[in-house]
Amino acid sequence: MLYLRCLQVETLFERICKKRKEVIVRMRKRQLDLTGHRIWKDKNIKPECKRIYSYLYSIGYDKIDFFVNIGDIQPIIQIKNVGFRNNLKLLEDNDYLIFYEYANGMYDISIC
Repeated sequence: MLYLRCLQVETLFERICKKRKEVIVRMRKRQLDLTGHRIWKDKNIKPECKRIYSYLYSIGYDKIDFFVNIGDIQPIIQIKNVGFRNNLKLLEDNDYLIFYEYANGMYDISIC
């Protein structure tokens, strides 16, 4: 009886270790990689717009839809709300993302 319990505990421990290894492998596969992205070769996109896209991509690369406030972006990229909106329109016109401004300076963004 004691032997069977030890076996059950051992198999449970093995299952937990196996599950952790699977999670680690999945996390390694989901790493952020923008090195070969088509935006870097696109001549229609300004360098400031590419910086904004890379920042937004790093925030929401594993999400379908995410929310951004202009106040969160301004310490990183020196930009006003109008310039940010114009860059988002440029990215939307070139099919890089879809955005919706639901309040002044607050955006709902979906990366394509």
